[in-house]
Formats: sequence, C-alpha cells, structure tokens
Amino acid sequence: DVYKRQLNKLKEFSANQSKKKKEKNEKVVDEKKLAKVKETERLLRMSGMRTSYQNYNFARLAFSIIFSILAIGFAIILGGDIMMTVLIIFVGIVLAMFLPKFILKTRVSSHQQAIKSQLPDVLDLLSVCTSAGLSFDSALSKVIEKMEGPFIDELSTVFNQMQMGVPRNEAMNALSECTDIQELKTFVSAIVQANTLGIPITNVMSVQAKQLRDARRETAREKGNKAATKMALPIMLFIFPALFIVILGPVVMNVSGSLG
Repeated sequence: DVYKRQLNKLKEFSANQSKKKKEKNEKVVDEKKLAKVKETERLLRMSGMRTSYQNYNFARLAFSIIFSILAIGFAIILGGDIMMTVLIIFVGIVLAMFLPKFILKTRVSSHQQAIKSQLPDVLDLLSVCTSAGLSFDSALSKVIEKMEGPFIDELSTVFNQMQMGVPRNEAMNALSECTDIQELKTFVSAIVQANTLGIPITNVMSVQAKQLRDARRETAREKGNKAATKMALPIMLFIFPALFIVILGPVVMNVSGSLG
C-alpha cells in the first residue's frame, strides 16, 4: 500500500509538471501570435491601408493559394524536364508565401516617404492658420479641407478621433506610433507637451515649421553635394568614351589612311 501511494503521488507530480509545461508552452505560443498580429497591424497602419488583420490575412492566404495554383498550372502547361517543372512549382510557392509581406513592406516604405515629403508644407499651413488666430482643431480642419495626400489622410483620422471624444494627446500619440519618421514624432511630442503644459500652440507650430524648413533645406543641400560624386561613374563609363571616339576617331582614320 505504501508503495502504491508513493507511486500514485509520483504519477500525480509528473502529470502536474507536464500540465504546467504544456500551459507554459501554450502561453509562449499565444504571446508570439499576439506579437505577430500587433506587428502586422502596425505595418498595415503605417502603409495607410485601412483594413483589419483578419481581412489582410484572408487576402494573403487567398493570394498565396491562387498564385501557387497558377504556378503549378504554368509548370504543367510548359512541360519539359521534371526537374524544371519542380523548380517552377517550388519558386512559385516560395513567391506566393513571401510576396504579400514584401508588397506590404514596400507600401509602408513608399507611404512613409510620401508623408515625410508632405510634412513641411502641412506644418507651414498649420503654422499660418494658428498664427491667424485659429485653434489647433480649427487649423487642422482647415488644412484637411484645403490639402490632400497621405499625411492629410493621417491627420483626418486624428481629427475624426478628436471629434468623437478621444483626447488630443491620445489621438496624437496614436499618430506617432504608426510612423518611423523622426520629424513627425518630434512634432507630435511638441504638440503633446504644449497641450499638457499649457504652452501657446502658435509658438510651437512656428518653431516646428521653421525646424522642418531648415531640415529640408539641409537635406536638399546634402543631396546636391552628393550628386557630383554619383555622376562621376556614369560620366567615366558613358560620356568620356564617346568624347574620345568623337575627338580621336578622325585622327586615327587620317593616320591609318596616310599609312595605308
């Protein structure tokens, strides 16, 4: 009896340990899934796509299935060597798996670049509106009315959230979280700080607009300085050979004619 009780206790202990380990593994898996969902939702927000993770995941799976079927059909119709058929199918399946994520990241990059390009002009207009006596919300509404573009779409989302009762700081912080543009993060931080400390928004907008104008001017100057270096290789490869042919060609022909 004592031996049986000890054996039962050992079995219960082993079962409890297995259960705890299983629960821990499930928790780790759930955390990884949740992190993946949040990262995908962030990428969707940064790309300007107004869709949910579920809709994107459904579209991704549908694209992968259709692309794979097309790759298999193309390989069968093409015929030929079995190794070539397998290679085409393999490449098609790999592209079907990774192409949607690549397209999403490409769209994120282009959308963020468009926002960065539009940011100085929008802040200039916001600064003018606030200097004319408009409140930040009224200035935001006026800018959304007069301009269009990816950054205007983001500001429109912020304005709609504030109209629905979301605090200004919370709406602006949500805008900051969906971008990797440092200038925009600085602007949002300045607006939130001014709203918290009661600093006049006009002064903040003027300073931010001036800083962005200076930054854009400095970026243009840097690109201009780099242009000469970037043009050196094409000039050496394409222009100089043509010049040598035009200049030295007749001389070579005359010399060869006289020698002949």
